[in-house]
Amino acid sequence: MIVYGPVPSRRLGQSVGINNIPLKLLKTYLERKLSVSQEMKKKKDFS
Repeated sequence: MIVYGPVPSRRLGQSVGINNIPLKLLKTYLERKLSVSQEMKKKKDFS
């Protein structure tokens, strides 16, 4: 778990951010997102 802040909050004004996504899952998500982004860029370049 990663705690960071302060972050803006609509209800509280300022709040502490908590990221409870396991790092391994986050890393996998970011790698997949980057891969999809690169594929879309390649398709755009060939159009």
